Amino acid sequence: MRLTAIVVASLLCGPAAIADEAVSYERLLLPVVITGQLPGAFGSQWTTRVSILNNTGQDTVDIQGYASYPHGCPILCGHDFTRANVTFYPSLVPGAVTQGAILRIDRRYSDNVEVHLRVQDVSRQSQTWGTEVPVVREKGLYQSTLNLLDVPIGAAFRQTLRIYDVDARPGAAVRVRFYRVNPATETTTDVFNPPSIDPLLAERTVQLTTEQRSETPLFDLGYAEISNVGILPELQNVDRIRIEVTSLTTGLRFWSFVSVTNNDTQHVTVISPH
Repeated sequence: MRLTAIVVASLLCGPAAIADEAVSYERLLLPVVITGQLPGAFGSQWTTRVSILNNTGQDTVDIQGYASYPHGCPILCGHDFTRANVTFYPSLVPGAVTQGAILRIDRRYSDNVEVHLRVQDVSRQSQTWGTEVPVVREKGLYQSTLNLLDVPIGAAFRQTLRIYDVDARPGAAVRVRFYRVNPATETTTDVFNPPSIDPLLAERTVQLTTEQRSETPLFDLGYAEISNVGILPELQNVDRIRIEVTSLTTGLRFWSFVSVTNNDTQHVTVISPH
C-alpha cells in the first residue's frame, strides 16, 4: 500500500504529498505567506521567509505543504522527507483569500521540527530584518476566547486583525469586542481608588471565509480580517484598546493576531495571544 501511494504521488508531482494512512500529522498554521513581493502602503514591498530545521535526529521526517521539488520531480517523489540538521527555506503558496498556509508534520516528531516565519518590507531592508510572526501549533489554538492586549490606536499606525480557522469549517463565526484600556493603570489592588473595568466600545460578529485549496482539502483554511481597525467609528479619540475574540461555533479551533504597522517607518509589531 505504501509503495503504491508513493508511485501515485510521483505521478502527480504536486506540492502536497499523499498522506500515509498509518501516520498522524500535526497541522501547523503559518499566518502570513507571500509569494514574491506584495506592494503595500507608502511604497512598501512585503515578503515572507520561512525556514525549517529537522532537529529530530531522524532523516525520514515527513513534512508536507511546501514545494519539495521546485526544480522538477524525480522518480518516486511524493513524500517530503527532510534530512536532519539541515536548515532549508521552502517555497509555500498562500491561498487567494486566506493568505496563510498549513504545514503537516509527522506527529511523532513535530515537536522537534523547528519552523520560523519572518515578514519584511524589502524596500527598507537596510533598516530592518523584519518581524517574526508566530508559527502556531495545535496546542496553541483556542476554542473559547482569546485576548490581544495593548493595541495602539491613532494616526501613526495602521492595524489589521486577522482570524484563522485551521479546520476550514464552513459557516464558522466569531464575536470580536473592542475595549478601551487605561495605560496609567498600574495595579488592580488599590482599595481606595479601584480602577474601573475596561469599557466595551464596539462589537462585531465576523464570519470566516473558507477557501478550498486546489491540491487537497488537508490544506484548506478559514480566514477573516478587519483592516484599519483604528478607523472604526466607535474607536475614535481612543489611545489604546484590548481586542477580545470569542468563538460562536462549537468546536472551532481558531487563532488570531494583530499587525501594527508604523506609517512612517513601515516597521511591523505583531500582537499575539498568550
